[in-house]
Amino acid sequence: INPLQKDCNYPFKYLSGVAVAYKLAQALTDDCGYDMEQHLDLVALGTVQDMVPQLSENRILTRYGLDKINAGKKKGIQALIDVAGLKGKTISSRQIGYMLGPRLNAAGRVSSADLALRLLVTDDEQEAVSLAKALDTENRHRQKIESTILSEAVNKVESAINFKDDKVIVLESDEWHPGVIGIVASRIAEKFCRPTVMIAFNKNEGKGSGRSIKNFHLFEALSECRDFLSSFGGHANACGIKILRKDLDEFRLKFNAVASRMLSVGDFMPQLTVDMEIPLRLLKHNVIEELETLSPYGPGNPKPVLLSKGLKLKSKPIFMRREGIKMWVTDNN
Repeated sequence: INPLQKDCNYPFKYLSGVAVAYKLAQALTDDCGYDMEQHLDLVALGTVQDMVPQLSENRILTRYGLDKINAGKKKGIQALIDVAGLKGKTISSRQIGYMLGPRLNAAGRVSSADLALRLLVTDDEQEAVSLAKALDTENRHRQKIESTILSEAVNKVESAINFKDDKVIVLESDEWHPGVIGIVASRIAEKFCRPTVMIAFNKNEGKGSGRSIKNFHLFEALSECRDFLSSFGGHANACGIKILRKDLDEFRLKFNAVASRMLSVGDFMPQLTVDMEIPLRLLKHNVIEELETLSPYGPGNPKPVLLSKGLKLKSKPIFMRREGIKMWVTDNN
């Protein structure tokens, strides 16, 4: 049931793990009249969090799954929405990626995923509220761990990585929590514009998590390094690996050599891709509504970026959470 098998003729190859599970459940319940579509909310949660391309069937599953989430049928999901401060708001892929997903994942990262499972299957409203609050607490704990590891990782990069020679970042520690390093790898890759793999060692065995940059297919690169890995998996943007300590130096050299061949100097430059230049006077409600028909956004279908030039500031910028800025501007028209 893996569409990536060479002999599999399934037409869409990039289903998320949850979508493959959904397809299996569909096949098993096909003859008994069970309504599998009631669980598309779960498929949307997993598909967005798995960072697979929001194209073709993934996009369809996410779109209809978001409708299910916003219909508010599952008590656990609604409790999670409430605890995330999103009650009464329309849930999009962005809210899943930045607010709901991290809370669901937090338990599995720092303790046991059982909390999240119980939340998603419960029909008891009180239990749902209790579990959602517990996940929120776990998420705060995860954020503290993540902040500490991120600070250590940045220091390691700035002291040990030579960007003239190193095309990738490979960091390791015996002190890091393996459940959090994937998030930190994403931050490091974004900050330094380099493919990044972070490894948490327990004695001689390490668990690693990687995140990529544009134009670097992480899974294909790791395939060329398989001789130095106990196991690995993933896709273009993210990966997981297992590695023995004795193979770390060889892996780092090979991974760097592969990246040197696959990447050019321009790939290491932060880029902003603008989809269209548009004057402010044309940004009417109907334009915004039409752009929303392109959602759900995600890998392979990024949110449109619009550019307006010649603007003047009308108010002092207010810095919001997550490094956003809120302000009034004008083009005098």
